[in-house]
Amino acid sequence: MNSEKSSNYGKIIAFFLIASILLCTFGFAAEGWQSITDDDENDSLQSNDNESDEIENDNTESVPEPEPYVPKYFNVLTGVEVDELSSKIRPACFVFSTDAPTYGIHGAELLIEIPTEAYSRMLVFTSSYSDLGKIGSLSPTRGYISNLAKYFDGILVSCGCDDTVDYSSEDVGKSYFDLSLISGYHYTEFNKFAYTNGALISAGIANANIGTATNS
Repeated sequence: MNSEKSSNYGKIIAFFLIASILLCTFGFAAEGWQSITDDDENDSLQSNDNESDEIENDNTESVPEPEPYVPKYFNVLTGVEVDELSSKIRPACFVFSTDAPTYGIHGAELLIEIPTEAYSRMLVFTSSYSDLGKIGSLSPTRGYISNLAKYFDGILVSCGCDDTVDYSSEDVGKSYFDLSLISGYHYTEFNKFAYTNGALISAGIANANIGTATNS
């Protein structure tokens, strides 16, 4: 009797041992399959990321950066592209009075209005002054107006100077053309307003031996 009980206990113990072994075996197997599945998914995601990076890099490399266009020759006043000869012409800078009828402003490549005590004056820059008709009314200049013209390497054309600045002979000979000091290159209307034109100014600048080519 005792022998049968012992045999039954042994079978029960053996059953639990076998069940435990099977459970552990299946558990480890399941974890292994899950690990393999996770690794496969990670590898797939990594592969997709790499492919996306490669596509993005290929697209980036296939689009070249546009190079800015820089003209070889350009107008120093406007920056507009011109031919080589036009790029080397010094502009003339006419000092206009705004208290009189004005002519020739349509040919300006750069126009600067300068306030004064009574009325403003305009500094009219143009490198095509020889093609203009009537120009003016012309006004006296001042030191700061003349400095603006000199900054752009311009030939300053005025009718007198109401400033205390004394211009050196070098400035007068190279950059300053005062019509009040030289007769024959301007005329007056109503005995007050001074005017000139493209032909007179071109002849006056040539006869005064003022250089018309830029320094650069």
